[in-house]
Amino acid sequence: MLNNCNNCNNNVVVNIDKFIAQFPEFNDDVYNSLIPVYLKRALTFCSACNFGRLKNYKRILAIYLLTAHLLTLSNQTNNNGNSGQGGIVGSASVGDVSISYVQIPNLDKFDYWLSLTPYGLQLIALLEILSSVPFYIGGSYERVL
Repeated sequence: MLNNCNNCNNNVVVNIDKFIAQFPEFNDDVYNSLIPVYLKRALTFCSACNFGRLKNYKRILAIYLLTAHLLTLSNQTNNNGNSGQGGIVGSASVGDVSISYVQIPNLDKFDYWLSLTPYGLQLIALLEILSSVPFYIGGSYERVL
């Protein structure tokens, strides 16, 4: 059980077993020793303090998605011998070795970093849904877009 917020009485609790239940692809010998490390690292990016629009299950999911993102980048680094650079493969070929990556349009540096894995893209979607606010047209509160 991990949480990183000492100043808050309202923390979400994340643990390795629940992470593996949601992301069974990380339940193998390669990841068993890495999951606690990267779960703790994810908590440095996303607090366990349960506040704001990212609450309860959504906050837990964000922490788990970030953990999966970090684990995937770690695995890419170990397998490719590079720093996890690249992104989502758009096409590949074997003869004369050719790989092309999907271009992710117009992202800031943090979103670009998250866009390097499918888990990071899910996290971007979650955060953008929660960060968008409705706006009003014409001064009538009944017409919410």
